[in-house]
Amino acid sequence: MQNSMRLKLELLGGSAIATLALLIGISYTNPSGFRNIALASLGGAVTAAVGTLTLCAINDRTGVLQREISKLEIEVKSLKTKLDKEYEDAAALVIICEQLQDAVSKHEFELSEAGSKVVAIEQQAKQWQLAAHNSRNAALNLKAQLEQLQANFNERLHQAVKAKANQIARRNADMYISKRKEELTAIDTAHLEQLQSIKESYQKELEELQTLLGQREQQLSEFAIEIKTWDEEIMPGTRSAFTESATSLQLQLQLAAQRLEALQNTNAQLQAPRLFPGTTAIDATGNRIVQHFAAYEVILDAVEAILIPTGFRLRFKCDRTNEFTKLTEEEFDKRTAEPGLMGLSYALLDFALDTRNFIVSVDIVTAPPLATGGGGAIASGKPITAATATDLVSKGSASSEDAFRALGCFPASEFENVIRDKFVPRVRVVAGSTGGKSPLMELIAVALAKQNQAELWLINPVPGSPKDWFSIPGLVQPGTDVTQEAIAQLQKAHRELNERNKNLSQKYRFLIVCADEINRLAREFADLGTVIKDYYQISDHAQMGFITAGQGGNVSGVSGAAKTDNAKKLMEEDFQNATQVFTAQAAKAWLQKKNVSLLPKLTELEALCRQLNEAAGLSPRPKPGTKVVDRHAYRVALVVSPATDEPFFLQIPPYSHYADKLNGISFPDGAMITAPYENQVALGLASDPLTCPHCGSAHTKQDRPLKTEIKRKCNDCGNFYKVPKLTLTSSRKAFSIDARGQ
Repeated sequence: MQNSMRLKLELLGGSAIATLALLIGISYTNPSGFRNIALASLGGAVTAAVGTLTLCAINDRTGVLQREISKLEIEVKSLKTKLDKEYEDAAALVIICEQLQDAVSKHEFELSEAGSKVVAIEQQAKQWQLAAHNSRNAALNLKAQLEQLQANFNERLHQAVKAKANQIARRNADMYISKRKEELTAIDTAHLEQLQSIKESYQKELEELQTLLGQREQQLSEFAIEIKTWDEEIMPGTRSAFTESATSLQLQLQLAAQRLEALQNTNAQLQAPRLFPGTTAIDATGNRIVQHFAAYEVILDAVEAILIPTGFRLRFKCDRTNEFTKLTEEEFDKRTAEPGLMGLSYALLDFALDTRNFIVSVDIVTAPPLATGGGGAIASGKPITAATATDLVSKGSASSEDAFRALGCFPASEFENVIRDKFVPRVRVVAGSTGGKSPLMELIAVALAKQNQAELWLINPVPGSPKDWFSIPGLVQPGTDVTQEAIAQLQKAHRELNERNKNLSQKYRFLIVCADEINRLAREFADLGTVIKDYYQISDHAQMGFITAGQGGNVSGVSGAAKTDNAKKLMEEDFQNATQVFTAQAAKAWLQKKNVSLLPKLTELEALCRQLNEAAGLSPRPKPGTKVVDRHAYRVALVVSPATDEPFFLQIPPYSHYADKLNGISFPDGAMITAPYENQVALGLASDPLTCPHCGSAHTKQDRPLKTEIKRKCNDCGNFYKVPKLTLTSSRKAFSIDARGQ
């Protein structure tokens, strides 16, 4: 009986607990109507169970309900913790975004770092946005899960209570109602009070939880609004700022890339070997050599190309070559037989290395070697003799020009090129008596004047002499005190130099002063040393040139120059800044003092000239009983110039070569041809007095003499013409010509 009663009470207790749980579930969804619904539900359950609950069963189910509630509290606390954490993360996200925006506006990092940070910030912003959306979705999911849990719990509790109530009601309704009505009433009253207390405490906790949940929902709503605002308002601005910054950085990156490319190109140009800048065959040859050795990591920088009798000499600087690359003459010679260097020279390339100055030089032979009578070439490396060269010329196997080149002498055809490349416009010509110094000075002066389009002043202190073969007009006229007139002209030239020197920035026409017989003037002109020193030191600044000619066994100075004052004394060092030209006799004296190694070459060249002149019946000296020389005779000179590293030999062109080639040269007013008339006739400057200038007939006769002239008549054409009297007096008469010498 007692066991049956316990079972009934347990069943009733289970129904009460189910009812209480149902009430708790309802309180989640509708806290305001909880009291009425709870009481109604509880009353219905008690009425259906007919008050058969026992205190023991109620206590047991209450423990189960408390555990369920504890689990719910734990889940709610966990949800609260998560929501708090997400709220803190969201707040931190806003702070970070503000800091990021400030950092973007204040700082502009280096291009490479900024690019990567922009990408990182965008990725992080996307992660934060995704995290915010995930947090919101997680909160919504938790809320939905809680609502689903409440619904499921209510449904299960309602079904369980209903089933239990119906079962108990069917089995024991009448018995329990009749026998235990009073007991159950008392018990029910006590339990109702207890349940009411429990319900009120639970109601209070549920209200607090509901309030907290509402706060959390409000916070989530506000957070969602903030996220939406950040996504719609802040993020576009931030993204725009990032885009502008990225665009600016990209532009800077492009500019930096362009600058880098330009610097790389500039660096490549600076690192590359320096080529010869021109387009001539000489430049092309030099550049082939540079590019050939560049393939072997040998950097050759083009320095200069120097004319030599057989071609030209190329010089390169090699101080930028890698220190691990061998720089020896043997290393250069190993490359001479390779295809890149073949065909550049008629002779084998022989590179000379100056290890002190890091200069590499090589001679390029452009003239073919002299051929022997059998059609073969003279072996390279074996010096040719004058006799061999003359024999080849006489047989027609070689030209005289080839012969001079083979002996290491510039031929006459290269005269103007040599003047241009190897002379300075300050020249001293030295020769013995009848050594041809005056016509040689004229050749050099006219070549320099043509190249500079200059005005030419000839100061000849012996005008009208039988040895006066100048084809250009001079300033000193016959019939005057020629020495003093020459000195006056030198003083005038010196004043011109000083005047120009006062304003060196002005553009003047180039002026070349030629002073012949300088040794004679030195004995009469105490200030000659000062004049020459000034010209040799500063004339190039004033756009002037100065050329002197004098007799000279004394190749070291000017004989007869002032000896009392060292400041005016002319010695060897005063000519170091001038180009000195020595004819064969004077050259021998200079070489014996300065460079005996060139004496064998001078000997061979003199022999070549002698043999060629004998073969052609020419004489470089005046013919016996006359003052006439063969203009086209073969002659050589030694040149020592500050524009070259070493002395060289030069074949002298025919005297008066420029007699009818003075275009571009001007002469001062009053300048005139002073050579005797017969010399002018010989030079082609005047006609033969016995030849008719109208028809060229030689059938002429004298008509009558005038005061200074003779009137002649042509028997063929009948025209009259006048010629100067060929007397000593008339031969010294000066005849004016125009600036072209015509």
